[in-house]
Amino acid sequence: MIQLFSILFSLAGLAVMILIFWKKIPEMVSSSREKEKKESKIKEAIVSLPIFKKSFWNNLFLKILSKIRVVVLKIERKITYYLNSLRQKSQKK
Repeated sequence: MIQLFSILFSLAGLAVMILIFWKKIPEMVSSSREKEKKESKIKEAIVSLPIFKKSFWNNLFLKILSKIRVVVLKIERKITYYLNSLRQKSQKK
């Protein structure tokens, strides 16, 4: 008698699990599609960031080169003043 109740209880539980699973399948499929849409939107947003565009890297490289050029020109100017001062000192002697 106890075995019969345990078997019936197990079958009823299995039937309820199958019923719940059967009802949830369409929701799971639609939610996976929504997740895919969200993931594609996120990927598009990431790809559209300026860091992933060539123009960003070109502008960054241009800025770096411009700053290096300014530093080189300042160094060249200091060297020129130093050379001129050495020439003047050598001419005075």
